[in-house]
Amino acid sequence: MEIIYPDMTFVRDAASIHFDSIPDVHALLAFPWGEHSKEDDLPPPVVKPRGFPQDVGMLVLHETTLYIDEKQAKDPTNPRAITARAAKKLKPFKTKSYTAFLDPDVKCPTWLSRNEVALAAEKYLRRSGHANPDLEAVEMMMKEYERQTLNGGVHPTTRLVVWFT
Repeated sequence: MEIIYPDMTFVRDAASIHFDSIPDVHALLAFPWGEHSKEDDLPPPVVKPRGFPQDVGMLVLHETTLYIDEKQAKDPTNPRAITARAAKKLKPFKTKSYTAFLDPDVKCPTWLSRNEVALAAEKYLRRSGHANPDLEAVEMMMKEYERQTLNGGVHPTTRLVVWFT
C-alpha cells in the first residue's frame, strides 16, 4: 500500500501486504490468469490491470524489478542484480528517476484506489456471503491514512499496488 502526498515528489511506502491464496480475492484485484471471459467461474477484476504507476514507491521497485550490476550479478545471494546482456531480454520499467527491468516472474501488475478496494470487498461479500478480512483491513488502513489532514488542510490519497509471482 502506498500513500501519495499532495505537492510532494515522492510516494511513501506504507505497508507490504500478502493476501491469502483465495482465488476470488485475486480475481477481483487483478485476475492473474489472463484475460477474463464470461465462461470463467471467478469474478472479473474490479478494474482492468493497468500496470505499475510511473511514480511507484521504492518498496514495490525493490520487490518486483531487477537492476544492472555486472559485479553483483555474479553473487548468487543477490537475485535482483543482472548483467546488461540479461537485461536486453527484459522489459524496461522507467520512473522519473530510476530505470530497472520488470522481473519476468511478476505477473499482472496493477494498482487500485481505496474506492476500488472497497468495491472489491463489497463484491466479495455479495459473492461469498461473508467479508474477506484482508480486503476489509486494507480498505480500513487506506481510509485512515486518507483521513489525515496535512498542512494547508489537504489529505493524502492511497493506492494498493498489486502483482503476483
